[in-house]
Amino acid sequence: MKKLLFISALALLFYSCSNQNEKLSDPNIDAKVVMQLGHFWGISDLCYFPDGKKIVSSGWDASVRVWDVELSRELMVFKGKTPEEGFGNIVKVDVSPDGNFIAAASERGKVYLLNATEGTIQKTIDVANNRISALSFSPDGKTLACGGYNKTISIIEVATGQIKSKLEGHTGIINDLDFDKEGKFIASSGNDSSCVVWDITTQKQVKKIKFKFNTNGVQFSCDGSMLAVNVNWDKKIYVYDTKVYTEKAVLEGYCTHFTFEQAHNDLIAINGSKTVVWNVKDKKIVKEIQNGGSNIKISPDGSTLASSDMAGIELFNIETGKKIKNFAMNVRTPSKVHVSRTGKFLITENSHISSVGGPDLLSYPIDTNNKFKSYHTSGSGSNILTFEGDKDMMFAEKSWGDLNFYDLTTGATVRGIKDKLTTPVCITPDGKTLVAKDKQTSDSYAIFDISNGDKKQELVNTKAYHYFSGISPDGKYYAMLTMDFFKVWELPSGKEAKAYEGRNDFDNVLFFSMLEEKYVVGMYLSGYFVVKDVMTGAEILRTETKTSIRDAALSPDKKSIALACDDWTVKIVDVATKAINKTIKGHEGSVTSVAFSKKGEYVFSASQDKTIKVWETATGLELLTILGLEKMGEYEGESKDFVIVAPNGRIDGTKEGINYVLYMQKEKEIVPATEYWDKIYTPNLLGRTLGQDF
Repeated sequence: MKKLLFISALALLFYSCSNQNEKLSDPNIDAKVVMQLGHFWGISDLCYFPDGKKIVSSGWDASVRVWDVELSRELMVFKGKTPEEGFGNIVKVDVSPDGNFIAAASERGKVYLLNATEGTIQKTIDVANNRISALSFSPDGKTLACGGYNKTISIIEVATGQIKSKLEGHTGIINDLDFDKEGKFIASSGNDSSCVVWDITTQKQVKKIKFKFNTNGVQFSCDGSMLAVNVNWDKKIYVYDTKVYTEKAVLEGYCTHFTFEQAHNDLIAINGSKTVVWNVKDKKIVKEIQNGGSNIKISPDGSTLASSDMAGIELFNIETGKKIKNFAMNVRTPSKVHVSRTGKFLITENSHISSVGGPDLLSYPIDTNNKFKSYHTSGSGSNILTFEGDKDMMFAEKSWGDLNFYDLTTGATVRGIKDKLTTPVCITPDGKTLVAKDKQTSDSYAIFDISNGDKKQELVNTKAYHYFSGISPDGKYYAMLTMDFFKVWELPSGKEAKAYEGRNDFDNVLFFSMLEEKYVVGMYLSGYFVVKDVMTGAEILRTETKTSIRDAALSPDKKSIALACDDWTVKIVDVATKAINKTIKGHEGSVTSVAFSKKGEYVFSASQDKTIKVWETATGLELLTILGLEKMGEYEGESKDFVIVAPNGRIDGTKEGINYVLYMQKEKEIVPATEYWDKIYTPNLLGRTLGQDF
């Protein structure tokens, strides 16, 4: 039996109690700290176990997760340890009728049969040349059916993992399929504007129903008396009597996903930002539940609606329509890390979880005299942070065209510039010159008066898509990369110093800095990290990375370059040898951003796995994991939750945040982290671990 790629008895990450931290003693606890992060990307599908006590979810992060409904805890995670070992995006998931197995369909054309008891991969079934989009167990659990882009339904024998027959006849992608309650028939919908009912034994079509548009979903009612077909473009769900397949009802309304309710055979469907309950007999909506999910499933007892979206899983009481709880919806995904010019603050840019917002910027103190703070800024997700001189000041976009200076020590707004300029914004190290995009003209990039936002001199007017802007460390030059050109201007005069047309010479620029008194940019170019002199175009450094690079940072001593890599690693390039001398592993998703501490002794990295990690530069040793949390729908000054975890079990953060994402495993017993509070809680853990490296 093939071993599970990655499994935790009760969570995503375990931290051993070995003493890896040289600055703080080992707390010597008899339990392991467990972090519950949930899916890194959106949830593609979900399904209840037959007993209703567990839910399995699949995600675009190439993982399958099993949840305890009562405890809202992850019980099991199936996931690759590296991108190469991964499943690929899991698009569909189903649970066998006895609850012993999970079937997970990958967009790579494989079906994984997972042992839900032992946590192992039981079988891997290769469905050749097929990106799977539909999957279902038969009622007796002996058969598994899947369909997809090859327009064929594969009938798989669960015991052997062999494809024993194929149902062919669709002329378009198969979008959905479902067994009837006896397991004798399969109904399928597809992009050929049809719904087909198949006899599994004879492998022949029993009924083919044609529509004007593609059919997106199909399902038999729980008692088998009805068949429902969803046609998105028609904004209708058609319901048929399964005795002779005559039309029984047509339910009006755009629907993205639906399921039958067991007790009354009502249809429950997602309709925009709400879920509606349709009485099929009366053809009326009898109830509405406000939720924004993209997938829904009903608990076996019919009392609870499980809904999933980009953020997580929510449970609703069907009778009252009220939300009961959610699973792992509040952990932010950091997109960018910055260290303030004084080195006293780590600032992270974070993507929104919910459409209603939450703070975009989180400030973690490296200086132990300061406190964690949050700032709600632009909801566009395109914030660009800059720092004013050698002060603890941050300049960020509050909303479009509304830019504020924040005092990082107090968290207060010092001053602002309203309705004059917008991102990208760059400020010289001395805090005297500001370069930004003119909001009034929308296509003009110019130098502005930093005190009042008045436009002083235009640099360029272009409609070309903007990729990168930066100011040299000495504040003498401003560089910008667009789809049409890479240019450099002198500051504060605004005189054009160098121009390269097109993107052949300069592309995918990640930083603008100085090296050996030359003005240089670091770039990712087709499998290589390259450093070029911007004034001459000469290549200074080239090293093969064998993976895409999302971000790069030059160390303060100019001896090393940290690379944020798509292969889940941070790579350190030695400038002298022009080679990668260290590959740091520990993230479980693409690394999106890197930054050095003030003295360069530490590297900070942000990842799509929702974590920020702190590494020792010289050794690559993992020192800390940082999580930022969002309270759904809350704004600046209201969301104060964060969590920091050391490999030896020490933690920092707010009690509410810690209780939400951390718990302790003592052998097979699960206990709250607060029961070990006196031993593991360590205030100012970030600053104390780094020794206030500034």
